[in-house]
Amino acid sequence: MKIELLSYRISLMCMDKEDARFQTLEQLHERRKQVVRLHRKKIGVMRIVELNGLSYPAVRGVIDR
Repeated sequence: MKIELLSYRISLMCMDKEDARFQTLEQLHERRKQVVRLHRKKIGVMRIVELNGLSYPAVRGVIDR
């Protein structure tokens, strides 16, 4: 689990922060899938917020759906 989390961190650090309004539907879907994967691995919401650079409401909204 630590190795996977580290690989997520590295991939996220390499990603530029992009405004979601300018992302394709595929990119948005991948961000949502990543939030769900992390949540299923018992990663806390605030940790997911830190890793993805998304807002708390955005992460909670994905998880609640």
